Order: sequence, then C-alpha cells, then structure tokens
Amino acid sequence: MSSHPKIERSHQRRQAYIYIRQSTMRQVHENLESQALQYQLETQAEALGWRAEQIVVIDEDLGKSGISSVTRTGFQRLFTDVGLGKVGMILVTDVSRIARNSADWHRLLELAAQNDVLVSDSSGVYNPTIYADRLLLGIQGAFAEARWYNMRQQTKEARLHKAKRGELNLRLPVGLVRLPNDEVVKEPDGQVQSALAWLFRTFRQEGSVHQLLIRMAKAGIQMPRQGRNAVGQAIITWARPSYEAIYQVLKLPAYAGAYTYGKRKSPTTPGQQRGRNRILDPEAWQVLIKDAFPAYISWDEYMENQKIMAQNWRATPFANPADAKNHGIHNEPFSPYNGERTRGSASDDGQGGFSAVGKGRALLQGIVYCGHCGRPMRVRYRDKPAYVCEATKQAFNEPRCGF
Repeated sequence: MSSHPKIERSHQRRQAYIYIRQSTMRQVHENLESQALQYQLETQAEALGWRAEQIVVIDEDLGKSGISSVTRTGFQRLFTDVGLGKVGMILVTDVSRIARNSADWHRLLELAAQNDVLVSDSSGVYNPTIYADRLLLGIQGAFAEARWYNMRQQTKEARLHKAKRGELNLRLPVGLVRLPNDEVVKEPDGQVQSALAWLFRTFRQEGSVHQLLIRMAKAGIQMPRQGRNAVGQAIITWARPSYEAIYQVLKLPAYAGAYTYGKRKSPTTPGQQRGRNRILDPEAWQVLIKDAFPAYISWDEYMENQKIMAQNWRATPFANPADAKNHGIHNEPFSPYNGERTRGSASDDGQGGFSAVGKGRALLQGIVYCGHCGRPMRVRYRDKPAYVCEATKQAFNEPRCGF
C-alpha cells in the first residue's frame, strides 16, 4: 500500500502502465541510458504500491516520433486501455514521451480524468480530476510541443544555412561518389557511367519514358543501383528497368551537376501524418547550385527533359495523378539512391491510407487488387466495365498477369 496521498485503492486495483518511447532508431541504439532510465519506472511503480504482475510496459513506440499518434500503436493501445478502465496510473519520465502535440496530449488527459487515471512523471504524481493538477499537466504538454517545434525549426534552419553553402552532404544517386575529402566524382565503374550516359542519350531519341522502357526491356538492358553487401559496404547492383526507375533518374538534377535542397513541400498537421510531398518548380527550390558535381548531361538538357516528360504526361489519359495511380502508373516506386521501394505507392494515398473509391460506372477503381501480383487493377471500358491488371505491363513492359 502506497503512502502517497493521491494514490487510492481504486487506482491500485487497476494496472500501472509504463509508456516508453524514443523518437528515432538512432536514439534507440545510442541513447541507452535514457532507455534504461525509462525501464526503471517498473521499480517506481512497485514502490508506489503496484505488484509486478500488475505492471504493463508499453515499448512498441521506440524509434517513433511523438508528434503524431497515427503510427504509434503503443499510444493507441494506452489510449484504448485508459478508456476501457484498465489503467490506474500512467508512468513516464517526461510527458513529452507520451505526446509532442497538444491535441493528442489533451485527448488522453480528458480520458484519464473521466476514468480517474493518475499520471506520474519525474516531477511527481498528478490526478487529472483535480483542476490544478490538470492545468499543470496541460502546461507541460504545451511546453513539450513548443520544445519540439523550436528544435525542429533550429535544425531546419541550420541544415538550410549549410546547404546554401553547398556543404550539407546529401545522399548521392548511383553514378556519383563522394570521396573522403568530400569531393564528388563520377562512379569509377565505367559500366555504370556508360549505362547512365546511354539512358540519357536514348531518352532524347525515343522521346518518352515508356518508349525507352520498351527498348531497354527488349534489349535486356539493366539499370545500376546502389546496394550494400553483407558487411554494410556500398556496392553496385543491377536490376531490370522499370518505368519509375527511369523516370526518377531523369528527374534528378544531380545528374546535371546541380546541388539542390528543398525541392519538395510537405505540409505537416499536428496529430496527423505528413502530407503528400509536392515537387516544386526549380525557381522555388530553396537551394540550387549549378556545376557543383561532374555532370552526365547539361542543365539545359535536364530542363528540356523535364518539359518533354511534362508534355507526355499531359498528353496521356492519366493527367490527373489520382487517375494515374488507380491505373497502375508509377505503381512500383524506385529510388536511384538504393533501389528500394519509396513512400507513396499506388496502393496508398501518400499518407498511409488507401485510395478513395473513384467515379464512373465502375465503382471499385483504386481499391481492386490483382490476386496474382497484388498490384492495383485498372478499369477497361468496353461494352461493360472490366477490371484488368496491367501493372507489370506499365511498370516493366512485361506480359500482363492475365487477370
């Protein structure tokens, strides 16, 4: 039995929940002392009167930011169990572990007050049903959000300031290598250089990404990409060409020798996932330093390539990006940095959810998936709507799945 005046038997009949979180995987691996301090809250819970079997440790949010609760399954579990009356006390080292935005924090406080749940941090034990305690907890939550915002702004400003001098070492795509003295040179492997030079040259001959894909697929030409071997060393691997892989190489200004920063705008709303990236026009980029790297093409040729792709895009029936995604275009995003899938595939809306149901007679476009390859199916309108899988045809110029 605890002697703390705010802890009653009604609290101790329920469970004590310890919420553990660190914002990044780097912190998880390197800031072990902070992690150990949070796990020691089990001892504190026992000292406050809870038996070991009554203590629940929630640590599945290690490595996840506290600014949003959308992807934090641990926070969602805590919130649910508070609402179900399972929780007598929540223990954290600091309220910022629970949430870095006021919306999530106040939602949990409201629920805790309704269900008579105590909150304990390094400064003491609080009862949200008591106005003074709730006010203090609210202020702590507001400060946690303000600290996060200030730290983020300072980091962004520092990165931008360094990028404007061209000194921020950004990740380079395949074909460019940074030496130990920070000098950037072309990939020493002549096969990689030749493959990229051929790609840029042949695109101008073919006039479209799709025609270039067809030519590469028929000739069995593969594309270089960066990878890692078993011991983590950088290596060059080769992969079959895809529409998205070619498209991304043609879009990267680094191949024109340009150092760039701040090409995308991604609005963030507290409590929600980051919105879909919007690529800005070059004149709106925060940093553009030409002739910073050895180039595979000139800047003028790069800009001309962008015009060609934009004109081709407007000439297709998929000028609406949502239509394109629903029809399997850009269905397997590929990064020339590492050859891995990137965020925002055709099966999601760029925010972690799925595409909305479209319009027209076929009401299931965007939410029907191929049973063979798992990719979104498109609608073919003839006598009546039919769903067909053309993802492999569009992405790799390979035969259709047959569905």
